[in-house]
Amino acid sequence: MNNSNFYSVKGVFLKPQFLKRLQIICLVFLWFFGTVPGYSQQERILNYDTQIELHKDRSITVTEFIEVYVNGDIIKRGLTRRLPTQRNLNGKSVSVKYDILEVEKNGQPEPYRKESNNGLMLYLGSADVFLNPGVYQYKIKYQVPDQIGFFDDYDELYWNAIGNDVEFNIEKASCRVSVPSGAEIVQQAAYVGAYGQQSQEYTVTNEGSVLDYRVSRSLQPLEGFTVSVAVNKGVFDQPNILQRLGTLILIILASIFLIPYYIYTWWKHGQDPPTPASYPMWNAPDGLSAASVNYVSKGAHDSKSFTASVINLAIKGYLKIEEVIEKGFFSKSTNFDLIQLKASDGQLPKEDKQLLDNLFRYDERVSITGKYDSNIEKAYSSHGGSLSAQHSAFLTKGHNARFLVTPILITIAVIGIAIFLLVNSPYAEGANIKSIFSFAPLAIIGLILYGYLIRKPTPEKLDLQARIKGFQMYLELAEKRDCGF
Repeated sequence: MNNSNFYSVKGVFLKPQFLKRLQIICLVFLWFFGTVPGYSQQERILNYDTQIELHKDRSITVTEFIEVYVNGDIIKRGLTRRLPTQRNLNGKSVSVKYDILEVEKNGQPEPYRKESNNGLMLYLGSADVFLNPGVYQYKIKYQVPDQIGFFDDYDELYWNAIGNDVEFNIEKASCRVSVPSGAEIVQQAAYVGAYGQQSQEYTVTNEGSVLDYRVSRSLQPLEGFTVSVAVNKGVFDQPNILQRLGTLILIILASIFLIPYYIYTWWKHGQDPPTPASYPMWNAPDGLSAASVNYVSKGAHDSKSFTASVINLAIKGYLKIEEVIEKGFFSKSTNFDLIQLKASDGQLPKEDKQLLDNLFRYDERVSITGKYDSNIEKAYSSHGGSLSAQHSAFLTKGHNARFLVTPILITIAVIGIAIFLLVNSPYAEGANIKSIFSFAPLAIIGLILYGYLIRKPTPEKLDLQARIKGFQMYLELAEKRDCGF
């Protein structure tokens, strides 16, 4: 026999082809037994079973049984479970509230803490207790109100039995959905995979009032499992009228109160007394300064009151106004310098005295160039403050601002409560949105209009303003006479 085509291994002759196959088998053997132990040590969820019980009051009770292998790599003290606090129901985004009923580890109560962080975070375990490597069984039980969607032909639960935020492999995934007694399951569906995917890799067993779902494969990180179960109409309690139309009813009630309130209070307290006739007067009424005349006439401080005080100070010899022309290469500009001639004294009106002291606090010459100057700005503000202190109480008397408090508070409260009801009721109808978008601008316009109408000037204010108007009539006549008209 020719042994040139054979290899001898301890006296046994082997063909080269057989030896190559043996080498491949050995390599596969080494790879399998080298990697499987490594995988077996990875943290993963061995079994994730979600049990959902539907109640006639539209709430659900969810019990999650999670069997997990821990080696201390990521899971150190216990599981972390995120429960979403926003979801889509009945075609709109609604908030989700949770009542945590039980948290257990290996059949014993487990401490946990809650934290709001992109949802409701449950941190299971104690801060000072680290888990030893091994397998642990966790149980999380909670109740969620108002999770049934209502449609024309059926009512439905649509629920993420396993969310798309689990960062571990899940070897086995299942879900059992129990419907109330007397309910008939009319249709069902489930979806497996990453967010947006709708794989049908599952089996379902209909046990009458229970649907038992089993995912046909393991789930990769960030893959989830969603179930949808529809039952016949009439099983679940219908949302009450406040849940469906609470915002609309609140706005109607507020409008029923506010409109008569506006009309009654205006009729009784807001109608203006007769305005006295004006006739020319050659002296300022009540010895008012020019700045005060302008302030009382307009009811507010402006640049004309400021200018009137500057001119009055110049006329009385307290300052001099000097025109300054600055010539440039292509243009020229005209500014004014105010030069103090003497200090203020008790003969000046309060606002003029304060203006003189503030203008020349740092220098005897002040330039008015039209550009911002902090010193002039402070003097201007102080001048307005002086006029306000002297006349605001007189001018605002009779404004009836107290009548605005009630409608303002009611409007703010109604809008706030209406938004709260709209956001927190999964069953709010479209009429609620229309009502709040109509009420808010109309309420603001109504407040502005009412605030204007309820203001009632006192007879003393009307009399003074009439005499000021007469003084202005005299000044106009005198100006026309001097100009030769």
